Amino acid sequence: MEKSLNQSPRNLLLNQTKLDIHNKRKNIVTNQFDCKNIKDIYAELFYLIANAFSTQSLYDLSNYYLSFAKYLNPNFPSFENLLAENFYIDDKIEKALLSYKKIKDYGEIYDWHASKQTAIILINKKK
Repeated sequence: MEKSLNQSPRNLLLNQTKLDIHNKRKNIVTNQFDCKNIKDIYAELFYLIANAFSTQSLYDLSNYYLSFAKYLNPNFPSFENLLAENFYIDDKIEKALLSYKKIKDYGEIYDWHASKQTAIILINKKK
């Protein structure tokens, strides 16, 4: 896990899992992925496509594919996080805030990230 965190220090899922292990808690993050479940595989593929569209600033297309991913596997907070980021960048502030609110329930790391992003949005909104 440390090697993965060194390579991706901002990865929310890895950081939340590390904190849960450190605190000897059952992983409260409900990311569910079963490589034998075809729905999970398709959800992951839709997420990869959504990510690709997001990096090309095609947020509506990204969100379209994210909706399929979330439908097929609603227990994966990374989907909601990308959706929140897309909404924020696309200046759909209220939708971004709603998505960040959902993320807060996945654990302390997710709560911290969502709170930080919400604060940034509100500060920028005042300007």
